[in-house]
Amino acid sequence: MRSHQRQLQVIRREKLFKKKIALIQSDDEVDVAVNSAATNDAFDDSEVLCESEYVMYENPFQIDIRSAAEMSVENTILHAVLNAMKIQQEFSGSQEQFMRILNYDRDLYCKGDSGLQNRWPSSWQSCVAILQAQGYTEPRKLYICLDEEHPFRYDVMDSPISTCKYCGKQGSIPYYYLRLSDKIKRWCQDAMFCKKITAHWREKEHWLKAEHKNFKKCEIWDGSRFAEYAWFWDPTALWHLPALCPLCKHVVSSKYMNEVSKQNMNANGTVSIECPNCDNCFDHLLKSTRGDPRNIALIGSIEVSIATMRKSDRSKVDEVYVCGFVPSYLLPNKCPVSLDPFLEPLVTEVLDLFINGKGALEIPNEFKNMALQALRLIMLLRWQGFPLEKHLSGVCFYYGQEIIQHSLK
Repeated sequence: MRSHQRQLQVIRREKLFKKKIALIQSDDEVDVAVNSAATNDAFDDSEVLCESEYVMYENPFQIDIRSAAEMSVENTILHAVLNAMKIQQEFSGSQEQFMRILNYDRDLYCKGDSGLQNRWPSSWQSCVAILQAQGYTEPRKLYICLDEEHPFRYDVMDSPISTCKYCGKQGSIPYYYLRLSDKIKRWCQDAMFCKKITAHWREKEHWLKAEHKNFKKCEIWDGSRFAEYAWFWDPTALWHLPALCPLCKHVVSSKYMNEVSKQNMNANGTVSIECPNCDNCFDHLLKSTRGDPRNIALIGSIEVSIATMRKSDRSKVDEVYVCGFVPSYLLPNKCPVSLDPFLEPLVTEVLDLFINGKGALEIPNEFKNMALQALRLIMLLRWQGFPLEKHLSGVCFYYGQEIIQHSLK
């Protein structure tokens, strides 16, 4: 009987609470006396509600507090998953050992609370789902064919059932590629990290429109390295974007297009371009953009670091980002005789991030007052340490005014 009366009291309080919310949302005046009388009528002094029921219906602003509490639980679970992964990596543990660590964290945090225990991840798949909800994505799995029938030729396929264009066989070498675009998205979500990757702009007087010879060379941007590409970060610099040949995917520099546009400009504003690589003719609409201090420069190849970050931060192990895992034991003769197929996804994405940019990401720091535009990326690198030039044909990176061919010496 008492439990039935308590349920009725809870229902009556819930109706009253919903009525208050409706009045507040409609901007109507609330008669405090009437609501107080209704509240007193709904509450029977002979019966005392439990604390959780009273808190739920007493304060209409308690909804926001409960949401913050739920967010706190979700953040705690996320941090527990990430910390367990870090411990697993340090000790080269298995998934089973990872779940043991996570379950130990669960026992310490939940303290027997069945509600919290039900929200705690109970399997590896549930942990992956939590990470994916925060923006983490699985690596892109590719399949590479380096068959002996076509030496020094390769094909990269997205599906395990796709066949090589040279031999007709399926790709036998799996390759996991971690996208740069996903890394950039996570970088821009952290205000402190955004401050780190824009350290070059706080010392722009060392390289932007200045006599950089007078400054002590402590960072990578001191001297002529960044001064050569100052247009990439200078908001006052206006420059044309390159184009990709739709047939052979060759990069056509804006310098070449500027020369052609003087003679082959069409009435609709496009330029008729003849690809220097395959002689394919196509029309291209010239696009221009301005420099942006939020643009990112990377150093490396398969493993990259952020060039716009201070050397003291960039040299840390945690700031080296892996873009792929090369299974050298599966390559012909168990040695990396050709790295081209493993670099192709990286080069393709770098070109896309330079030409098309990455959305309109807002970096939450001193640049947020600037107009939003596509965040772009360049690579500052040189291939070194490989034995033969023929094993790495070279990769073209576009730096705005020309295409620099990086090859081995």
